[in-house]
Amino acid sequence: ADEILDEFLQPFQDGPSESDTVHLLAINDGRLLEWISAVEDSKGSPTPLAQSLYNLLLEIPNGTGKNESHIRFVNLNDRSLVGRVDSDQNTITTDFLDELVDRLYGADRVSEIWAECGSCSASNHCAIYQSAGIFAPDGHPAWAGKDKKIRDKSRDRARSRLYDALQTVHLTGDIHITTRELRSTLVYILFGMHTCSEYHSGTMHSPTRYWDLAFEPGSEYRQGDLLASISRLDPALESSPRIDRKLRKKPSDDGQDGLKTYPNLTTGSARRRAYFEWSEEEIHLAGNGRDDLILARGRHTDAFKRLAYETDNSDICKELLRGVARLQRLPAKADSREERVPLLIQTKTKVETSFWVEKPVSSFELKTNLEDAAADGFVPRLHRQAVLIYHYNNGQDPELLHLGSELFHVLLELARGYQLGDVSTDDNFAHLSLFVKRLLREDDDELFAWNPMEEAVIYRISTDIQDAVDGPFQPLVISQSN
Repeated sequence: ADEILDEFLQPFQDGPSESDTVHLLAINDGRLLEWISAVEDSKGSPTPLAQSLYNLLLEIPNGTGKNESHIRFVNLNDRSLVGRVDSDQNTITTDFLDELVDRLYGADRVSEIWAECGSCSASNHCAIYQSAGIFAPDGHPAWAGKDKKIRDKSRDRARSRLYDALQTVHLTGDIHITTRELRSTLVYILFGMHTCSEYHSGTMHSPTRYWDLAFEPGSEYRQGDLLASISRLDPALESSPRIDRKLRKKPSDDGQDGLKTYPNLTTGSARRRAYFEWSEEEIHLAGNGRDDLILARGRHTDAFKRLAYETDNSDICKELLRGVARLQRLPAKADSREERVPLLIQTKTKVETSFWVEKPVSSFELKTNLEDAAADGFVPRLHRQAVLIYHYNNGQDPELLHLGSELFHVLLELARGYQLGDVSTDDNFAHLSLFVKRLLREDDDELFAWNPMEEAVIYRISTDIQDAVDGPFQPLVISQSN
């Protein structure tokens, strides 16, 4: 294999080929790294091509490979199969997922393939037939006799909820979703693990339905990293007393308001089904808003997605900064100062007085990691990280805090007033703590103080260099701050 790669890449070892030639290579990153190591061992040092490819694989900023115009490097590990950003329409499209689901049902041959299901005696208790009446494309017998507008609306809603779960797994960055695992996961959720003969045998009157196959961690034959990650997003892990009461009511009960109810299901299973099948109107009617029936810890997922295509992220940036400030307990007086981000200074000795520094909100900006990949427009991408950037006053390189969807969610929850327990061992908060400490180092000539004895007053403590006969001296200045 090394000999083949040597011969294939030889024209480019020392830079652009002298002849008018193009070579296209598809290779796993591990195998390419092995070849780069072999080149270095044989020649004593990496060639220009090997060094460029190594930099590109490791995404080294300003690496030599970044400027090599004869190299076009596409890392398919950066692609997203569960959605791509469409900046022109300010949305995230799911064309690949829609086509994949349609093909699983047979695409243009769906009517032919599933024709016998329309007259099947087991269709009433068949989980495959029931899920087809939610997710299948037009032509499936499960849709026969249903109004097209109602059918399309129901299918679009259920598919979008399933895609939201898949996209949320992508956003966490815990796993890379491959085509193989995505296809097998969809097959498991939509079709289960049982055959038609098992349904006709009379032993499958209570099969596991698609909503439990999607989220129930203990569902039968469950395996794979993607299904395990989806389980952690189970809507049953959240709760809304108003919605949960309505889900379990019998249709004959008063006050149903036309809502679909599932009295024969457990509360967890009912929430999962309603997550897929309830409309936005039904959720608002039964609860207080869409947040009452969402993925676990998914309240801010939509906001994280919008970062990819919204041009103005200043509002969400302010909320994140409010969450950063509230990591430590600050006086209410400090927390209410407009357009400023207070960062608490930890004192070695416990005292009643609180000390902090303030950063202007205008010094921060929020971006995603998609900007650097703009040139790869043909590769479907959906960001996994946002980047909170602080620009120093002295012009030195900005400070960066990389935010995954998990830390993004926690900071916005803090901004809403939630409190956290001990997070000292969490890697996300270790990076955040380091980010804050670096910002604190910038302000060595000014800080603010508050003491409960004068709770309406904030003091500004600064230094003022003055000239004197014996040379300049630096008195401490304490004044009230506006």
